[in-house]
Amino acid sequence: MITSLGAFLPLAGQAVTAPRMAFRNVLATPLRRGTLVGFALLVILFNLILELSASLLIPAPEQAVTIPTATAFILHMVSILGGTALMFGAGRAFKGRGDFDGALKSVIWVSFVMLLAQGAFLLGILILPAAALVLMLLLLMFSMIQLSAVTMELHGFENPVLVGLGIIGAAIVLGSFMLILLLFLGIDLPVSGPPA
Repeated sequence: MITSLGAFLPLAGQAVTAPRMAFRNVLATPLRRGTLVGFALLVILFNLILELSASLLIPAPEQAVTIPTATAFILHMVSILGGTALMFGAGRAFKGRGDFDGALKSVIWVSFVMLLAQGAFLLGILILPAAALVLMLLLLMFSMIQLSAVTMELHGFENPVLVGLGIIGAAIVLGSFMLILLLFLGIDLPVSGPPA
């Protein structure tokens, strides 16, 4: 039984070229729910470290909102739990065959792969700051490919366009909830109006 997140590094490399096959191997790996929760906490911890590193290495714009670490931790937890609920519930609503543990594995897997991709993104911005926009678009495309592949593999869906639309809808729902949660936690978001 796999008990180390590092054991999934070779599969993360495979996720670049064959994301469905990589996730198929992850799904076939027997993991206890407690191990999955431990992996989720590790991914969140590494995300917080990456965010801190990025804030130290890349100056933020003046109007950027600073989110305390405890709040960022809560947001990451809500993202994983909400993403799992949406992955499971929406998939089942559209006659998908995935179960809850598979949905939890899928969200943790995508979070892990995206953590590695964001590390590469940060390195790319440090080396080529002028290419930041292109790198960000590539990262966005990569995340959509990963989410689509994982969703299709988990639920047995075959239409990538419908899956992509479902992911966009789920992102809007989860993003709206996260904005409300930020306001509830006392984070003031900047509001910009038309130029004076």
